[in-house]
Amino acid sequence: MNQSTGTRTYANVTHEYEISHGKEPDRWELFKLTHQRKGSQEPIDAASAKTIADFEEAEQKRLSMNVDITAPEIREEMYAEVLGKEKGNRVRGVGAGVTWDEVPGIHVEERGVSREVKQLREQLEEQAKKAQEREAHMMEELQSKMAEQTKRMEQLFEVRCVEMALQKMGEMFKQCGISVDTQEDVMQTMSQFARDTSQRPSTVAFSPDDDVYRPTMPFDCPNRQID
Repeated sequence: MNQSTGTRTYANVTHEYEISHGKEPDRWELFKLTHQRKGSQEPIDAASAKTIADFEEAEQKRLSMNVDITAPEIREEMYAEVLGKEKGNRVRGVGAGVTWDEVPGIHVEERGVSREVKQLREQLEEQAKKAQEREAHMMEELQSKMAEQTKRMEQLFEVRCVEMALQKMGEMFKQCGISVDTQEDVMQTMSQFARDTSQRPSTVAFSPDDDVYRPTMPFDCPNRQID
């Protein structure tokens, strides 16, 4: 197939298209631009006309299946269907120096170097996937350990609060002359106090010094200190 670029390069054609359309042309758009007669949309030769017709047929086939023919991967799929897959890490229709990895969705021939490139890409993708899975597993383990540690700290805090409360009650009982040597003694005394209180109405003592009403204990406590 002949081209109609003349002395213009692919870079010149691409730049002109960007100015008039506000975006870069894809490979198929570049093909039409470089295979039309100057000043018209007429193909430059019969081979170019057939290629353009084949591409338009590929577009219509996908449109009938409600496929978005503007998607880059679909454009590359149609390009390969009409003109064949790329070979030798070269990219046709965009000028010199462009390689496969610079064209998203490109279709390459599955043999020789291209097959090795695909295998290497698949290996890298598999390694990346496994690394992400390991990272996710480590994060789950870390979150689980942090949640467990937080729960243990909360439990220890609750235990400490109970111990401090029992210690305070124990000091109060000792001020009242009640012997309590262990936390169990304190709890038993508190239980007895609760039973005694429920069996008789509590009385109220009035202190003229601080003008505060305070319930009396169900036992004599002359040495009790009120905070």
